[in-house]
Amino acid sequence: MTDDDRWLSGRLASAAANMPANPDRLAQVRQRVHRVRRRRHVVIGAITGAILTAIVGAAVNAVGGRQQRLQVVSPPAVTGRVPSPASDRDPIDEFVSQLRSHGLVAEIGGDVHQPFLHVNRGQNVHIQSARVQPADLQVYPYPTVASAAADARRFRPDGSIEEVLPGGLIRRVIPEWIAPPHVYQQGQMLVIYVGADSTLLATLAGILGSPIVG
Repeated sequence: MTDDDRWLSGRLASAAANMPANPDRLAQVRQRVHRVRRRRHVVIGAITGAILTAIVGAAVNAVGGRQQRLQVVSPPAVTGRVPSPASDRDPIDEFVSQLRSHGLVAEIGGDVHQPFLHVNRGQNVHIQSARVQPADLQVYPYPTVASAAADARRFRPDGSIEEVLPGGLIRRVIPEWIAPPHVYQQGQMLVIYVGADSTLLATLAGILGSPIVG
C-alpha cells in the first residue's frame, strides 16, 4: 500500500468514526475515495506510457544515429579500372588465337618438356593448313618476363644451350634436333619450332618477331 492509499484509508476511517449515524454520508466519502484512486491510476498509467514512449524513441534515434555514422565512415567504392578479360588470357591461348587469325589451323595438344629449360613443362601446339606443312610448336610459359629472357640468353646461334655449373664452369648442351631449330621469345613465353617451312617461319616472325635461334 502506498502513502496515498494509507492517507485515503485514514480519511475514510476518520469519516466513519465521526459519522456513525449517517450511512449515506459514509457512502459518499467512499465513492469520492474510489474516484480519486481511479483518477490517480489513470494519471500514473498515462505518465508510465509517456515514459516508455520516450525511452523507445530515444533507443530508435540512437540506433538510427549509429547507422548514419556507419554509413559516413564506410570505405568508398573502388573506382579503379577493372582489367578486361582479354588482358587475363593465358599466353598460350592468345598465341593460338593469333595463329588462327593468320589462317592456320592450330590446336593445343599434350604437355612437352625439355630438360635444358628452367620451366617445368610447356604445351604442344599442332599446326596444319593447306599453306604449310604439318608441324608441332613447343610453347613454354614462364612466370615472369625476366625468367623467360634468362633462358632465352642461354641459347647459342647453332641451337646449343649453355648451362652454368657450380664453380662457374659452363657446359654446353647440344640437343638432338631432327631439323633446324628456331627459338622465339615473346614476353613470358618461349616458342620452339623445329622445321624449315618458309611460310610458317614468316608467320611466326610476324607474330613473335625475329627468332633468337634460326
